[in-house]
Amino acid sequence: MTVREETKRAVLAQIITVMEAADAQGVDPWMAAEGVYPTVPTDVIAEAWCQFEAAKTDAWWRSMEQTIDGEIVKRALKAPGGAA
Repeated sequence: MTVREETKRAVLAQIITVMEAADAQGVDPWMAAEGVYPTVPTDVIAEAWCQFEAAKTDAWWRSMEQTIDGEIVKRALKAPGGAA
């Protein structure tokens, strides 16, 4: 990884941390990031926001998969001969 890539990754991670904290407090993540880092270009905030939202979406999908898997197991256990 180049120095530029490493720096970009670190900057985006810091902005995402602010977004996560704001979201957890019910504050608009984008506005929070712009408030903390007013000189960061909008494109950089947008890239961080996309990664932030993608992580939330991935977490939602994982939750859905676990719910579905859990329901399948429950149904299987309730079915005649399900645990056998």
